[in-house]
Amino acid sequence: MKKNKLIWSFIGFAAVIGIIFSAMAFSQTDKEQMKMEDLEKQLVLGEGNLPQEITQDNTKIFAKNGINDVFAIQMVEGVINVPLKGTVLTDEVCEPDIYGYYHCWNNIELSNGEIIRGLTIHDMNGGVPCLSPDSEVVVTPYKDGYFLLKR
Repeated sequence: MKKNKLIWSFIGFAAVIGIIFSAMAFSQTDKEQMKMEDLEKQLVLGEGNLPQEITQDNTKIFAKNGINDVFAIQMVEGVINVPLKGTVLTDEVCEPDIYGYYHCWNNIELSNGEIIRGLTIHDMNGGVPCLSPDSEVVVTPYKDGYFLLKR
């Protein structure tokens, strides 16, 4: 009888632990989703949709990109599936287009060790400076080949 009681106690304990871990995982997913939604609320862009292919003629949407320290950045290399912390490694080839918006190439090392490369378009003359190498950021997947970056 004691053996059965011990087995049932162990099963009950394991079930409680399972429920706790499930709740923690659900809570973390909720937090990550909330973070993306919060970042999206802070994102300020011009009118229109994010372009799949960036040309000199369709960059006006980036007029206010980064104004609240939240950027929509086109993914050039790599993949990000969940929000992660990262460190900016490079900010290079920052050249203005015909509207004066700067096109900067950024490599970002993620907390999981992977490196992603993105194209950041922003209005440096409008008060949005380039990303600084060695700065800590948070990146999260977005849509249409873009990710969001919060500095």
